[in-house]
Amino acid sequence: MEKNSLVLYKHNPAIVTAVADKIDIILPGGKTKKVRDKDIHLLHRGPISHFSELKEISVDIEEGWELLLDETPDLEELAEIVFGEFSPSSAWLSYMLLNRTVYFKGTVDDIRVSSPEEVQSAKKAAREKAEEEDRWKLFIDRIGKNDFQSEDRPLFIDLENMAYKKSRDSRILKEMGKSRTPENAHKMLLDLGIWDYSVNPWPARMDLTVKSSSVELGETDDEERVDLTHLESFAIDDEGNTDPDDAISIEGERLWIHIADAASLVPPGSAADIEASNRGANLYLPEVTSTMLPPAATEQLGLGLHEISPAFSLGLTFNENMDVDDIQIVLSRVKVTRLSYKQADTMLDQSPLREIFEMTSRFRKKRMENGAVNISLPEVKVRADDKGKVQIRVLPELISRKMVTDAMLMAGNGAALFAIRNNISIPFATQPRPDFDKKPESDPASQFASRKFMKRSRMSTVPEAHGGLGLDFYARTTSPLRRYPDLIVLQQLRNFITGKKILGEDQVIERVARFESVVGSVVSAERLSNMHWKLVYLLQNENWIGEAQYVGKKDKQAVFLIPSLAMEVLMPVKKDLPLNGIIHIKPELIDLANQQIAFKEITP
Repeated sequence: MEKNSLVLYKHNPAIVTAVADKIDIILPGGKTKKVRDKDIHLLHRGPISHFSELKEISVDIEEGWELLLDETPDLEELAEIVFGEFSPSSAWLSYMLLNRTVYFKGTVDDIRVSSPEEVQSAKKAAREKAEEEDRWKLFIDRIGKNDFQSEDRPLFIDLENMAYKKSRDSRILKEMGKSRTPENAHKMLLDLGIWDYSVNPWPARMDLTVKSSSVELGETDDEERVDLTHLESFAIDDEGNTDPDDAISIEGERLWIHIADAASLVPPGSAADIEASNRGANLYLPEVTSTMLPPAATEQLGLGLHEISPAFSLGLTFNENMDVDDIQIVLSRVKVTRLSYKQADTMLDQSPLREIFEMTSRFRKKRMENGAVNISLPEVKVRADDKGKVQIRVLPELISRKMVTDAMLMAGNGAALFAIRNNISIPFATQPRPDFDKKPESDPASQFASRKFMKRSRMSTVPEAHGGLGLDFYARTTSPLRRYPDLIVLQQLRNFITGKKILGEDQVIERVARFESVVGSVVSAERLSNMHWKLVYLLQNENWIGEAQYVGKKDKQAVFLIPSLAMEVLMPVKKDLPLNGIIHIKPELIDLANQQIAFKEITP
């Protein structure tokens, strides 16, 4: 290595300016460095004093390549054959041929001449890449003119992956100068007509599947069951419900709550159990339901789907203060009649629903005296058919709905007490008492305001009160076909009463943690999907006009509740409008991709 030699340093040319213990070099741009001998490669001994001496040499590279076929040249030989000389310029240019052209590969110390087949393949790939770039530029131009062709369809996968949040970047959005966000991708797909309103991207964005579980179920044991078919049992739910997993009946002073015996097919640790824990709950979307258990579980165990149904039954008696007095838990056979809430409402003055209603009403009164909070705001059921047509139905406040709710709370209270008394580890649902100065009134504004006083509920293996429900202890129990914590409770209680091994506290905690890791995504996907289809409904009904009720303020704007849509919106404050005052509105702007909507007040 000598002064004024041309060397290679980190793929850049450098000139040696001094040689001592370390070697001084200068880089293009004037920066100097001291390096070790092993940090550089000699390209040419020079002399060269300035980078301007490195000149371009015009040659036919392919001709030189042909002369070197089947050879293993060093850098000097490569320069002499291709450029006709070995100089600092030809040495640097020869290095530049390596891996940057199709003809030569390798390093300064190990040069390899490409075979004709490799050259042909590389040239073909380069041509195809250039053609692809040309097609892409024409495609982007057509997008700008909204004049794309049918063969362009596969190229929109770039946008769809971004809209579904499967990728973090979009070449199309970048080319169009737009921010690379799922919302912008969704909006462009809508604007271009690639997607229509029926595409709901929210479950995919939450990394949730819309397909039901398909894992193999276990087989039920030939277990002895108590015959409760003599009781009139009723599974009461919304119209169109397809997974009836609870029913109620009464026998003298004992209230029976019958639960689909999901644990008989899904024991702890089974494939179906693990799948259910990873899903957390059924995913209820307006367009489809994705079940955490295989549909066969509901087909076999759904109460009232067959003349006689296997069940897990809790029989509860209460003292005069409506505290649980006796708890009887059995595996049973029941004969269940399915009713809608509307049908049940017409039968509350008839036995046995009359007696069930009287008992649940006393229990509700006890809960309210114990601090329970009943927040009642409008609810709707949103449905989208396979063609994307949306229907929204307001759920009426029926007395039978309250009756069933209280019966299920009685079951959850009884299951929690049974677990405590028998030292069975289960996930208890707990909630601190709300910070009310006084309980809210029944008007919408008061009900709306009361929500901010409610504290977050949580699950714990340590039994504590559920302040919002007014219960000393509570465990979600009655929906094991569609909610994983309920399945855990059923598995534990079932194994206990049948003498099988129950899970330890650590095992229950681990299962609860799996549930909590995914349930937030399920809840968000359902909420955002419902909002998606509500906006689609308004887009499909251009002349929609509705009522909005003023219920409070937020960020210096008025909060209005739209009962027919179960939707809350912000609008400018009307100084002369009292709380619970009603105005008439119609949509002014709907942005489906960003889930934004603006209404304007109209005169009816």
